[in-house]
Amino acid sequence: MASPSIKVVDSLSLLSLKVAPNVFDLSSGMHHVSIRDQIVRAQLLVRDLLHADHELKELVIIGAGVAGMSAALTACELGIAKVVVLEASGEPFSLFKGLHTRHVGPFMYEWPSPFFNDQSYPAHKRTGWAASARSPLTWKADQPCSADQLATLLSESLQQRLSEVPATLMIGRRVARQWIKDEIEAFVAAETARHGALLGGNRLPPAHRIDLRKVKVWSDSPTRAMTVTPQYILLAAGMGKEDLQLVKTDARGRAYGGANPLCPPFWGADQLLDGASRDASTAVFGGGDGALQDVLRALTGRAHPLELLRELEAKPAVKRALRGKMDELLSLDRQARQLATWTSRSQHDYQQLDRACIRIARKLAKCRQMVRQIWLLIRRGRGCVTLVVMEAHFGKSYLLNRFLMHLFWACVRQKPASWSGRMGLDIRFRHRACNYTATSLGHCVQVLDVEAKTTTWLQADLVAVRYGINPESVPGLQLIQLGQQYSEHRTTLARVELPFVFETRS
Repeated sequence: MASPSIKVVDSLSLLSLKVAPNVFDLSSGMHHVSIRDQIVRAQLLVRDLLHADHELKELVIIGAGVAGMSAALTACELGIAKVVVLEASGEPFSLFKGLHTRHVGPFMYEWPSPFFNDQSYPAHKRTGWAASARSPLTWKADQPCSADQLATLLSESLQQRLSEVPATLMIGRRVARQWIKDEIEAFVAAETARHGALLGGNRLPPAHRIDLRKVKVWSDSPTRAMTVTPQYILLAAGMGKEDLQLVKTDARGRAYGGANPLCPPFWGADQLLDGASRDASTAVFGGGDGALQDVLRALTGRAHPLELLRELEAKPAVKRALRGKMDELLSLDRQARQLATWTSRSQHDYQQLDRACIRIARKLAKCRQMVRQIWLLIRRGRGCVTLVVMEAHFGKSYLLNRFLMHLFWACVRQKPASWSGRMGLDIRFRHRACNYTATSLGHCVQVLDVEAKTTTWLQADLVAVRYGINPESVPGLQLIQLGQQYSEHRTTLARVELPFVFETRS
């Protein structure tokens, strides 16, 4: 008797991204959130949906950012008959437009892998995937570009793709968030009833139909639909709002009810690169990527870390010293990333990686030429940058930011007499803000030493708060009420690393 055959299907994206019956979330609660990750995640989900449901004909996508438009273009390319994108703002990629102070690159943070120094996507001169790589959005860039420049590149790519894919895509703009929420809830209710009827062998109730007649259409939308009866809804409405509340509890741990500063969000214009900031006192709160980026920008005046690397390696002895550590750093990075897939979201995940970076940085700081190059990178000025970190080590951050931060700190702590006239750097681990007062001269923040239980006052002209996303603001959780247990299960699956590019099958 022949054993029954087992059909193996690609389903990781379906398992990790499903949040309700026939609803998948591309952006909420993600562990890997780069521009590149968003593109690949969207491609994989649409591919797997089509493999699982050959009858897929109508699809609704919430959000016209990188994830949403990647999903939409992929769906059109793969032959889905009707694709509708609903965007709350006025146009695709609006988050990045007009922002010149934040720089991005799809491979910048793959350092020390050999292909980190080319920011084109998906084709890349340092890899062998160019022939098979496929992306709905493509661009060429040697170096990281500003968010505004990226928006221009993405928009140009989108226009090109819209001229190539079938005219089955409608892009709605300035759609009311409450209307979107109501339609999603109605869709979920209808799909839940249909699934129940199917399991019970009963007649299927009608699917939910969305009336689009009052939806404004983006000027470059390929088509205009009056209604859509989606079989699936993909949420790509962003990661949520940042937690910009500097002080949460007072020195005794009680809820804080006092004032807090108004701080720009990560994707907002700031003054850290302004010339005047070299003579300013800057305080950065947080221990993740955003905080480390802001410290490096404020301290050096360089827009992104690859500028720092390039200038560091201008000195042959420094280049040799850094390159001599790249294999070890790459091994540490790979281990940390793979461990994160199989480990809970504890801050202790990063402790061993931090210790290894400190050890390497301190060895490099014994090189006189290294210290000299770091000195040259720090801006001339009377200012100081203070980083306040709640934990005893840095949190979730790319290795490039983590290592450079430890390298600067190790070199600064050598305290050579010749460093006078350069900006200062101070890092306070196991500290947190516990009180705040606005003054005529700027900001006055009371900082608690968590272990010593003592407080000091920190005067600052500029304050940056980088605590990450406020969990209560996550769009997916706002649009659909989820149980916490299921949310944690889904988020754990979403920790699995994504490939660098989506590859077509030969």
